[in-house]
Amino acid sequence: MADFTERRVPMNSDELHHLIEQYHGEAEKGHERLREDLDRIRERMENLESMRSTNESRFTRLESTPVDVKEIRFSTPVVASIVGVCLVIAGGLWSIDSRLRDIAVTQASQEELSKFSTKLQDERAVTTVKTFDAINEKLEQQRMKIESMSDAILKLQPR
Repeated sequence: MADFTERRVPMNSDELHHLIEQYHGEAEKGHERLREDLDRIRERMENLESMRSTNESRFTRLESTPVDVKEIRFSTPVVASIVGVCLVIAGGLWSIDSRLRDIAVTQASQEELSKFSTKLQDERAVTTVKTFDAINEKLEQQRMKIESMSDAILKLQPR
């Protein structure tokens, strides 16, 4: 495209006519491209309008139709995902339940061990007291024997 400011030399009519036709051709090409673009935009608008009306009719139909649970279908990956999530949750709950049961058993065992330990200490205390009493009784018997022997020896001695 020629620029008007480039040429300041006077032109003859043929040159001018040729320049005008050149500009006119370029303008026509530009107008043709604009018309093509406008046609494509109109075609896209018509497609969009058609899709919008189709979607509106679908939405209207969906809104007016009650949901029938029997008609709901899930794809295989969705079903596999749901089953996987359920298994993970069940496994987690089982693990928690198992740990709680182990804690309860451990606490019960500790309580039972504590009871047995207390009972054993009580029995040892009773046994110690009985042993102490038996030793005291033997000591008392020995003291009485020694005393009776002392008395017998004192009686046998001449005065």
